[in-house]
Amino acid sequence: DPNDFEAFLARGNAYYKISTQSVGKNIDKFLNKAIADYSRAVEINPQNAVAYANRGFAYREKAEFDKAVDDCSKAVVIDPNYIPAYLYRGWAYSGKGEYDKAIADYSKALSIDPQNAAAYANRGLNYSFKESDIAMDQAIEDYSKAIAIDPQYFSAYVWRANAYSFKGETEEAAADNEKSASLRRN
Repeated sequence: DPNDFEAFLARGNAYYKISTQSVGKNIDKFLNKAIADYSRAVEINPQNAVAYANRGFAYREKAEFDKAVDDCSKAVVIDPNYIPAYLYRGWAYSGKGEYDKAIADYSKALSIDPQNAAAYANRGLNYSFKESDIAMDQAIEDYSKAIAIDPQYFSAYVWRANAYSFKGETEEAAADNEKSASLRRN
Protein backbone atom coordinates (compact mmCIF):
# COMPACT_ATOMS: atom_id res chain seq x y z
CA ASP A 1 0.00 0.00 0.00
CA PRO A 2 1.81 3.15 -1.19
CA ASN A 3 -0.28 5.24 1.23
CA ASP A 4 0.33 3.26 4.42
CA PHE A 5 1.60 5.90 6.84
CA GLU A 6 2.54 3.39 9.56
CA ALA A 7 4.57 1.28 7.11
CA PHE A 8 6.68 4.23 5.97
CA LEU A 9 7.17 5.41 9.54
CA ALA A 10 8.18 1.93 10.71
CA ARG A 11 10.55 1.35 7.79
CA GLY A 12 12.07 4.80 8.38
CA ASN A 13 12.66 3.80 11.99
CA ALA A 14 14.25 0.54 10.85
CA TYR A 15 16.58 2.35 8.44
CA TYR A 16 17.50 4.80 11.19
CA LYS A 17 18.29 1.91 13.56
CA ILE A 18 20.44 0.25 10.89
CA SER A 19 22.32 3.54 10.41
CA THR A 20 23.28 3.54 14.10
CA GLN A 21 24.90 0.15 13.63
CA SER A 22 26.64 1.01 10.35
CA VAL A 23 30.05 2.43 9.55
CA GLY A 24 31.41 4.75 6.87
CA LYS A 25 29.29 5.57 3.86
CA ASN A 26 26.59 3.14 4.98
CA ILE A 27 25.57 5.54 7.75
CA ASP A 28 24.53 8.22 5.26
CA LYS A 29 22.99 5.64 2.94
CA PHE A 30 20.63 4.38 5.65
CA LEU A 31 19.97 7.86 7.07
CA ASN A 32 18.96 8.97 3.56
CA LYS A 33 16.60 6.01 3.26
CA ALA A 34 15.13 6.85 6.68
CA ILE A 35 14.63 10.47 5.66
CA ALA A 36 12.96 9.40 2.41
CA ASP A 37 10.52 7.18 4.30
CA TYR A 38 9.81 9.85 6.92
CA SER A 39 9.25 12.33 4.08
CA ARG A 40 6.74 9.98 2.48
CA ALA A 41 5.02 9.55 5.86
CA VAL A 42 4.79 13.35 6.16
CA GLU A 43 3.24 13.53 2.67
CA ILE A 44 0.65 10.94 3.63
CA ASN A 45 -0.14 12.48 7.03
CA PRO A 46 1.18 16.04 7.37
CA GLN A 47 -0.45 16.39 10.80
CA ASN A 48 1.65 13.72 12.49
CA ALA A 49 4.26 15.09 14.89
CA VAL A 50 6.17 11.80 15.12
CA ALA A 51 7.07 11.71 11.42
CA TYR A 52 8.38 15.28 11.49
CA ALA A 53 10.33 14.73 14.72
CA ASN A 54 11.87 11.48 13.51
CA ARG A 55 12.90 13.06 10.22
CA GLY A 56 14.32 15.97 12.18
CA PHE A 57 16.36 13.59 14.30
CA ALA A 58 17.71 11.87 11.20
CA TYR A 59 18.68 15.26 9.77
CA ARG A 60 20.41 16.03 13.05
CA GLU A 61 22.45 12.85 12.73
CA LYS A 62 23.57 14.08 9.29
CA ALA A 63 24.54 17.43 10.88
CA GLU A 64 21.83 19.16 8.82
CA PHE A 65 20.85 21.17 11.85
CA ASP A 66 18.62 23.77 10.19
CA LYS A 67 16.47 21.06 8.60
CA ALA A 68 16.34 19.27 11.95
CA VAL A 69 15.20 22.42 13.73
CA ASP A 70 12.57 23.10 11.05
CA ASP A 71 11.09 19.61 11.26
CA CYS A 72 11.08 19.49 15.05
CA SER A 73 9.49 22.95 15.15
CA LYS A 74 6.70 21.66 12.90
CA ALA A 75 6.26 18.71 15.26
CA VAL A 76 5.83 20.93 18.33
CA VAL A 77 3.27 23.06 16.52
CA ILE A 78 1.29 19.92 15.71
CA ASP A 79 1.67 18.47 19.22
CA PRO A 80 3.02 20.89 21.83
CA ASN A 81 3.29 18.03 24.35
CA TYR A 82 5.39 15.70 22.19
CA ILE A 83 8.56 15.51 24.29
CA PRO A 84 10.85 13.84 21.69
CA ALA A 85 10.40 16.84 19.38
CA TYR A 86 11.81 19.15 22.07
CA LEU A 87 14.67 16.73 22.82
CA TYR A 88 15.59 16.31 19.15
CA ARG A 89 15.34 20.04 18.46
CA GLY A 90 17.48 20.66 21.55
CA TRP A 91 20.14 18.33 20.13
CA ALA A 92 20.00 20.18 16.81
CA TYR A 93 20.31 23.58 18.49
CA SER A 94 23.25 22.23 20.46
CA GLY A 95 24.87 21.07 17.23
CA LYS A 96 24.51 24.63 15.93
CA GLY A 97 26.11 26.00 19.10
CA GLU A 98 22.83 27.67 20.13
CA TYR A 99 23.01 26.47 23.72
CA ASP A 100 20.39 28.80 25.18
CA LYS A 101 17.81 27.59 22.65
CA ALA A 102 18.75 23.99 23.45
CA ILE A 103 18.41 24.68 27.18
CA ALA A 104 14.97 26.22 26.55
CA ASP A 105 13.83 23.09 24.68
CA TYR A 106 15.06 20.76 27.43
CA SER A 107 13.35 22.98 30.01
CA LYS A 108 10.10 22.76 28.01
CA ALA A 109 10.41 18.97 27.92
CA LEU A 110 10.91 18.99 31.69
CA SER A 111 7.83 21.17 32.18
CA ILE A 112 5.86 18.39 30.47
CA ASP A 113 7.68 15.50 32.18
CA PRO A 114 9.76 16.46 35.24
CA GLN A 115 11.07 12.88 35.46
CA ASN A 116 12.80 12.88 32.09
CA ALA A 117 16.43 11.98 32.82
CA ALA A 118 17.56 12.61 29.23
CA ALA A 119 16.20 16.17 29.32
CA TYR A 120 18.07 16.90 32.57
CA ALA A 121 21.32 15.36 31.33
CA ASN A 122 21.24 17.12 27.97
CA ARG A 123 20.25 20.44 29.51
CA GLY A 124 23.21 20.02 31.85
CA LEU A 125 25.48 19.30 28.91
CA ASN A 126 24.41 22.52 27.22
CA TYR A 127 25.00 24.48 30.42
CA SER A 128 28.49 22.98 30.56
CA PHE A 129 29.22 24.14 27.01
CA LYS A 130 28.99 27.70 28.35
CA GLU A 131 32.16 27.06 30.39
CA SER A 132 31.56 29.29 33.40
CA ASP A 133 31.46 28.38 37.09
CA ILE A 134 27.77 29.36 37.32
CA ALA A 135 26.90 27.30 34.24
CA MET A 136 28.89 24.33 35.60
CA ASP A 137 26.96 24.52 38.87
CA GLN A 138 23.71 24.39 36.88
CA ALA A 139 25.10 21.51 34.82
CA ILE A 140 26.10 19.54 37.92
CA GLU A 141 22.64 20.09 39.39
CA ASP A 142 21.00 18.78 36.21
CA TYR A 143 23.34 15.78 35.95
CA SER A 144 22.58 14.96 39.57
CA LYS A 145 18.84 15.07 38.87
CA ALA A 146 19.29 12.79 35.85
CA ILE A 147 21.26 10.34 37.98
CA ALA A 148 18.65 10.45 40.75
CA ILE A 149 16.00 9.50 38.19
CA ASP A 150 18.18 6.91 36.44
CA PRO A 151 21.16 5.73 38.52
CA GLN A 152 22.46 3.78 35.50
CA TYR A 153 22.71 6.86 33.26
CA PHE A 154 26.32 6.39 32.16
CA SER A 155 26.71 9.66 30.24
CA ALA A 156 25.41 11.73 33.16
CA TYR A 157 28.26 10.45 35.33
CA VAL A 158 30.84 11.14 32.61
CA TRP A 159 29.52 14.64 31.96
CA ARG A 160 29.23 15.43 35.67
CA ALA A 161 32.83 14.27 36.18
CA ASN A 162 33.92 16.70 33.46
CA ALA A 163 31.99 19.54 35.11
CA TYR A 164 33.56 18.73 38.48
CA SER A 165 37.00 18.69 36.84
CA PHE A 166 36.35 22.10 35.29
CA LYS A 167 35.58 23.43 38.76
CA GLY A 168 38.67 21.76 40.25
CA GLU A 169 36.61 19.37 42.37
CA THR A 170 38.85 16.39 41.73
CA GLU A 171 37.49 14.02 44.38
CA GLU A 172 33.95 14.32 43.03
CA ALA A 173 35.23 13.95 39.47
CA ALA A 174 37.17 10.82 40.42
CA ALA A 175 34.11 9.30 42.09
CA ASP A 176 31.98 9.89 39.01
CA ASN A 177 34.70 8.52 36.73
CA GLU A 178 34.87 5.38 38.86
CA LYS A 179 31.09 5.00 38.77
CA SER A 180 30.98 5.43 35.00
CA ALA A 181 33.77 2.87 34.62
CA SER A 182 31.85 0.38 36.76
CA LEU A 183 28.71 0.94 34.67
CA ARG A 184 30.68 0.37 31.49
CA ARG A 185 32.10 -2.90 32.87
CA ASN A 186 28.64 -4.21 33.73
